[in-house]
Formats: sequence, structure tokens, C-alpha cells
Amino acid sequence: MTLQCTYDVTGWNEHSLIELAAPNKFSRAEVKRQHSGRLVGAETLTYTLAYRDEHTSVFVGMGVLTGSFDGRDGTYCVMERGQFENGIVTAEMAVHRLNGDDKLSEPLATGSYTASMGESVSYTLD
Repeated sequence: MTLQCTYDVTGWNEHSLIELAAPNKFSRAEVKRQHSGRLVGAETLTYTLAYRDEHTSVFVGMGVLTGSFDGRDGTYCVMERGQFENGIVTAEMAVHRLNGDDKLSEPLATGSYTASMGESVSYTLD
């Protein structure tokens, strides 16, 4: 079953972790996102980003979402990895349930998205 979802970034606070020679950068971003659709709720997420230059980076992130997934209320971990290039973000993600009897090591759903920076992000979960 494919689940349709959307998120909006509602906050972004990025700071350098290690000083590198320009144009390289290694940073961490504390991010707030609001999800709607089949995954619903407020998420607090931390990204670690490695920039080759201001137009290209790779990242990993992990967040906690309180809300519901496919009608099941709970607390969820969202894991994400991807890249940013010339204003386009491409990422893969997995959703894990933190409370309940589900095995934490096995995701409830996985998905991916491609989006332009600054826009609402539509994604699918399987």
C-alpha cells in the first residue's frame, strides 16, 4: 500500500561543526517540520550536512515525530539521507515506531522524494 504524505519546514537553524577551507562546509541543522497526509504530526529533526560548495551537499538526518502514522497514534523516528544539488533535494527515508510492540530495527515504511528547496515536499511511503 502506498501512502501519500506532505511536509513543510517550519524552522531551520544551521551552524558549522568543523571549520573547513572554503567552499567546503560541515554543519548541523536543527529543523522543525509539520507533516500531513498519512503521516501526521510535528517533527524535530537533526541533519548533519557535508557541503562541497554552496550548491552541492550530502546529508543524513534523524528526527522524532509525535502524531500518527496511517491512523496509529504514537511517537515515530524518521531517518533520512540524501543530497542537495542546484536547488533540488533528493532523499530516501524510513519511519520507525518508537512506542508499541513493533521492532525498532524494522521500519514501518520507507519512501523517497525529490523537491525544490523552499517548497512543500510531497512524498510517498510504502
